[in-house]
Amino acid sequence: MTEFSESGPDDNGRDPEVPERAFAETRRSDRPRIALRPESGPESGPESGSESGDRWENAPGLWSGLRDFTYWAATIAFALAGLGIFGLLFGAFSLPDPRAALAVSGQRLVFYDASGTILGERGDRPPDPIDVSTLPRFVVGALLAAEDRRFYQHAGIDPIGVARAAAANLFAGKVVQGGSTITQQLAKNLFLSNARTFQRKSQEFYLALWLEANLSKNEILGLYLSRVYFGAGAYGLEAAARRYFAKPARDLTLPEAALLAGLLRAPSRDGPLANLERAKARTQSVLFSMAKTGQVSEDQWRDALFAPVRVRPNAPTAAAAWALDLAAREARDILADSAFGEDQTPAGEIRLFLTLDSTLQRAAEKAVAEHFPKSLLAGAPDLQTAFIALGPDGGIRALLGGRDYGQSSFNRATDAKRQTGSAFKPFLFLAALEYGLRPEQVVPDLPFQYDGWTPKNFDDSYRTEIPLALAFAESRNAPAAFIANQIGLPRIVETARRLGLPPPQAALPAIALGANEASAAELVAAYAPFMNGGFAVKAHIVREIRIGAQILRPAPAKSGRAAAEAHLGTMRLLMAKAVRDGTGRAAAIPGRVIMGKTGTTNDHRDAWFIGFSGNILAGVWMGRDQPAGVNDLTGGGAPAAIWRAFAEAALPRDVMPAAYAPPVLAPPSLESPSPEPGELAQGEAVASLSVPETAVVSLEDAARPPPAKIAAIAPAPVTSASKVPAKDAAAPPAAPAEEAWLADLEGFVADSVKKKGQKRR
Repeated sequence: MTEFSESGPDDNGRDPEVPERAFAETRRSDRPRIALRPESGPESGPESGSESGDRWENAPGLWSGLRDFTYWAATIAFALAGLGIFGLLFGAFSLPDPRAALAVSGQRLVFYDASGTILGERGDRPPDPIDVSTLPRFVVGALLAAEDRRFYQHAGIDPIGVARAAAANLFAGKVVQGGSTITQQLAKNLFLSNARTFQRKSQEFYLALWLEANLSKNEILGLYLSRVYFGAGAYGLEAAARRYFAKPARDLTLPEAALLAGLLRAPSRDGPLANLERAKARTQSVLFSMAKTGQVSEDQWRDALFAPVRVRPNAPTAAAAWALDLAAREARDILADSAFGEDQTPAGEIRLFLTLDSTLQRAAEKAVAEHFPKSLLAGAPDLQTAFIALGPDGGIRALLGGRDYGQSSFNRATDAKRQTGSAFKPFLFLAALEYGLRPEQVVPDLPFQYDGWTPKNFDDSYRTEIPLALAFAESRNAPAAFIANQIGLPRIVETARRLGLPPPQAALPAIALGANEASAAELVAAYAPFMNGGFAVKAHIVREIRIGAQILRPAPAKSGRAAAEAHLGTMRLLMAKAVRDGTGRAAAIPGRVIMGKTGTTNDHRDAWFIGFSGNILAGVWMGRDQPAGVNDLTGGGAPAAIWRAFAEAALPRDVMPAAYAPPVLAPPSLESPSPEPGELAQGEAVASLSVPETAVVSLEDAARPPPAKIAAIAPAPVTSASKVPAKDAAAPPAAPAEEAWLADLEGFVADSVKKKGQKRR
C-alpha cells in the first residue's frame, strides 16, 4: 500500500517545494505562443506591456497581412519587369531590317475612272511619301489632334499618352483610347503585321525609336500619310482626298481635313459612305480637339462646324475588281507593244486612265442585284450573269464578270465563250438587207429540213407566211433559217465579221440561229455599228497610260463604215420594233427609243439581251458556267429587266428620248487626252446628242403588205465593206437630219404597200 507524504502535491496539483511564481512561469512557457487571450488563474489579471507586445508581434492580423501583400506584390513586380526586359530583348533579336523595308522598288498601278477619280491600286511598290510642306497647316493639325497631340514633343514613345489612355480605358471599363504614337503606327504599317502579340509590340517599340533616330518628324508624317488606310479602298491621304472629295489633298478645307482625320480610328465603321452620322460626329470631335489644343481659333472652329461638307459617293465597289483585272491585262499588252517591250516593263508608278464610268458601274451592280432571278436559284444555284456597257467608241463604261467577285474572279463578260442564240439575228437580217430583201416582204414561216437540220420556232407555232420585220421582232426561227438558206451562210458570216464578230470555226447551217460562240464583250461590241453609224469597234477599258511624262494610248480603231447607213437605219427600226412589240418588251421604257434583241439558246442554256439608245450600248448574259438548261430562263425575261433597270439609271444623260433620232456619230477616236486626276474631262470622246426641236418620229406599224414571193427578189451586189459605195466607205459626211431616219424608212414601207395594192387592183 502506497503512502503519500505530506510534502507531495496539494489538492490543486502544486508541489509545495516549488515556488508559486516558478510554477506560473512553467505553465506560461508550455502554452502555445499563438494564444489570443491569457489563461485564467491567480495571475490572469491585466497583462504587462511587454507581454502585450509579444502577443501582437506573433499574432496574424492587419500588419502581417500588409507584410505578406507587400512581399508578393514586390515579387510579381520584379517578375513582370524581368519578363518585360526579356520580351524587349527577344523582340530586338528578331527585328526586320528597316532599311530594306524602306527601299522603294517594284511597280505600282493606279487606276482612274473616266472622271479622273482613283478606282484602286495594284502592285508591290508603295506610294511615294507626301511632302507635308505642301499641305495646309490644318491638315496636319487635324491629324495630330485625332491621333497624336504630342507628336513633335516625344521621341517615338509617349509615356504621357500611354498613361492618359490607360486612365481613360480604366474609367470607361473598356478600350476607348490607344497609346500608340504616329511613329509606332508607321512602324507597324511599314515593317510588321497586325498580329496582337507581345513580340510584335516589342518590335514596334524598337522600330519606332529607329525611325525617330533616322528620319525627321516631317518625313515620318509624310510616310504615314502616304500609307495609312482611310476606308473605301483609299490608302494614303492623296487617294482619300480624291475618293471622298474628288480633289487633291492640297485643296482640302478644314472640315474636310477633320473628316478624313476622324476616319483613322475606324475607317470602315466611321466612313461617310458607310455611316454618315458617325462620320459627322467624329468630324466634330476632331474639330473640338483642334480648338482645345489651340490649332484653330474659336472663330475658325465655329465656322468649320457649320460649313457644308459635300462627300462625293464615288468609292469603287468590290465588283469593280473585274474592271481592274481587265485593265491590268490590257495595260500589259499595250506596254509590250510599246517601246518598252515585253522584257522591259517599266518600274515605278504607272497611271491607268480607264473608260469606266463609276456612276454607270454602280447602276449596273444595282440593276443586277435587284433584278437577278432569285426564283430560278432553287433549281439552278450556280446561275451566273455577265454585264457590259460600251460607249460609241467601244470603251467599256460598266462591267460585271459574275454575281460575286469574292466567290469567283472569273470574268464571264470577256473570257467566257457562249452560244449567241437569237442575239445573232441582227447580223443575219443585215446580210438579208444587203442581199436585197425589204422589211415588208413576207417569207415562209413553216418547218422545213435543211441538210438534216430542222429549225423550229420557240413556241412550235407557225404562221405559214410572215413579214420579215415581224419575223425579226418576234424572233421566229423558221423564217430566219429560210432567209439564211436563201442568201447563203458565207454572206452572213462575212457581214458579222465586218461588224467585229469573230468568224465561227465551221459554217454550219445552225449558225443562222446563233449556234456560234462569242464572249459578251465581243457580241456587244459587234452591235456598236448599229448605234454609232456603222463603225466597227473593239471593246477596251484602258484609255490612256501615263508613265511620268510619257503617254501611251491603245491603237485606234480602223476607220470606214462596216455597212451602209441606209441598211443600218432599217436595222435600227427593226430592233426598235423588237423591243416595243416583240420579245424585248421587258426592256421598253415609256417615252424612250430602245433598240435591241433578245436571245435564248436550246434548252434555255444561255439567255441574252443586247440593246442601245443614244450613247448607251449594253448587253446582259445569264446561264451556268457548265452549260446546262435552266427552266424558264429567256432573254426577254431577267436579262431584259436588268437592262431596263440599268438604262433607267442612265436617264436622262445617255438614253434617247422617243421624239429624237439617234445621231450619226463621228468615227471612234482615242486621241483626246484623259482628264487629270480629280478633274472632269473637257470634250469627252462620247458624242453628245444633237437634238432637233422639230423632230417627230412615229413607230406605228405600216399597213401589212400583201404577200410577195421572195424568189422574185434579185440579190443585191453588196457583199462586203469593200463594195459599199465610195461615199459611205470614206470618212462619214456631216450627220444627216436625224428626224428622217425612221420617217423615211416608214414612208418607203408605206409607198411599197400602196404600190402593191394598186398593182393588185
